[in-house]
Amino acid sequence: MLSLQRIDKKFDSLQLFNNFNISFEENKISCIFGPSGIGKTTIVNMVSGLVQPDNGRILGTENAKFSYIFQEPRLLEWYSVYENIDFVLKDIMDELSRKNLIDKYLKIVELADYKDYMPKKLSGGMAQRVSIARAFAFPSDILIMDEPFKGLDVKLKKDLMNSFLKIWNKDKRTVLFITHDIDEALELSNSIYILNELPAKVVKKIEITSTDNLNNIKDEMLKLF
Repeated sequence: MLSLQRIDKKFDSLQLFNNFNISFEENKISCIFGPSGIGKTTIVNMVSGLVQPDNGRILGTENAKFSYIFQEPRLLEWYSVYENIDFVLKDIMDELSRKNLIDKYLKIVELADYKDYMPKKLSGGMAQRVSIARAFAFPSDILIMDEPFKGLDVKLKKDLMNSFLKIWNKDKRTVLFITHDIDEALELSNSIYILNELPAKVVKKIEITSTDNLNNIKDEMLKLF
């Protein structure tokens, strides 16, 4: 279990968290949902160690490895698709192991035929699929997704979410997924943690099952804002 306990965090005069508690299940997709400025990114930055809380403690991250999928692909323009993934692996495994792993994940995201392409020759959706493959190829314990589908058209967003779920179902790991889009949260998550007010607090946790009526959950979420 990954948990933040009795967290305080203040930026200048803004008190984001005061005695804040939240726990995430291992090998599940946990969505941190809420409006802009509520502290969603600060939560994952504290989990990954990029930001330190003023008070409180974080458990379950000891010796953890992290990988990331951001809003933009963040590919190295001077490296090919294959080399972009190889770059994060070359210091931790031998060449043959890297090749087998990269080929595996590029096949899952349907980009095996594009491994020698440079990023500038890829569409935006293809580039983001490379970033998904790269995040899973790295042997992380915790995968952080910070609004990776923001600003995309409906079809591209749907395609990328399908790519993500396809690869996650083959290689489940703990995922912290940030969004303020209700449909994205419902489509991808096992659990949704709804944040509101300041200092931020979890006003509701929703567990998603295959038998749930998502329209009813969506209506419930809308009432909280």
